Amino acid sequence: MKNQNTIKSAGGIVVRRNGKRFKVLLLYKNGEWLLPKGRIERESEKKAAFREIYEECGIPIKKMKIIGKLGKVHYVARQPEDNYQPRNKIVSYFLFQTDFSKIIPLAKEGFTDAGWFDLETAFKKLTYFESKDILLRAINKLVKPRKIKTAVVAIGGEGVRVGKKYNPKLLLKINGRPFFYFVLALLLAQFEKVYLLTGFYHQQLTSFVKKTFPRLINNRIYFIDGGIEGNAKALYQVKNLIKEPFLYMDGNVICSTEILKKLINFHHAAITLLVSPTSLINTHLHIKTKNGKIIDMIPVVSKHRCVKKLLCSLGIMVIDYRLFELIPDFSKFNDLDLVIDFVFRNRPEIDIKPVIYKGAWYCIHTKSDIESVNGKGRQLFCSLTKTPTASLSRR
Repeated sequence: MKNQNTIKSAGGIVVRRNGKRFKVLLLYKNGEWLLPKGRIERESEKKAAFREIYEECGIPIKKMKIIGKLGKVHYVARQPEDNYQPRNKIVSYFLFQTDFSKIIPLAKEGFTDAGWFDLETAFKKLTYFESKDILLRAINKLVKPRKIKTAVVAIGGEGVRVGKKYNPKLLLKINGRPFFYFVLALLLAQFEKVYLLTGFYHQQLTSFVKKTFPRLINNRIYFIDGGIEGNAKALYQVKNLIKEPFLYMDGNVICSTEILKKLINFHHAAITLLVSPTSLINTHLHIKTKNGKIIDMIPVVSKHRCVKKLLCSLGIMVIDYRLFELIPDFSKFNDLDLVIDFVFRNRPEIDIKPVIYKGAWYCIHTKSDIESVNGKGRQLFCSLTKTPTASLSRR
């Protein structure tokens, strides 16, 4: 990437306060909404960013201050000054704040309009993925995370690894109650809304929920029938329903309240994965971390155990709803693991952060899982059994 054919540029997200909220500056050119940026000319990245914003927007340099770094984006550019030949481009972005509101778009560069927009409107208006991604980084720096109020649960699996006589596996009894009862009891105690992405056993699972939690249907519990096309595609159907970060879980996962609280209090990324070296699940991506960062993802391993020194993603995570716009082809994936792997390998600018948890959790995938959950998980399930069903409906 870094060679003589690489274009090095700098730019910024420029914000100003409007009461308690922020407005962000966008430029308009040839039918596209853009961020101010330009080539570095024998100067530092910071000086180039200051200069480009001044030239393209008319904001005096003395009226701006840098309040944070937003990192770099890499992409291939085809620009008229290069005869539209493809060249690698690296843009360094900074977060600027100003109280100067007047914008004068640089007409000779083709800018015909400009404006100040609230953060969400700007995110939707921006034309390019790279710009959306860098604005999301700025939003995560500027806006205090809201309490996560919504959980989305994928319960559409066929359950072939458990065996046909056990289907649907989520209704297998653990400590005298269906496994899925404990999942719902855990989530209803923590979240205001729970969306259930059903699939192969839509009728059986919805009947169980309606019988067990009748007063919560279409009040706190909502069904989305994803059919048999995969969890990722079913999840994509909620994109117009949820406009805030949400917790995502596989329906065959059970964990403690402690795990959930650790995850939902740390969600400054597009995807925040809860990972643990004590999770023995062989059907999800295995995550390798170093110094608090994900450095590799390994597909399913052959044996039912976690590879030594690898951390296993179990299908518990927090997702920023803006991910649906960062990955417009989201619905084409068959499984959410494939979405995460795609982001990690093809769009490294998108933040995927791990939250390390050393405690145990449980998951039903195979017959041996059922035996393990009935044994080792007894204390956890006993605690969830004590959660009064009636109290859940009063939240």
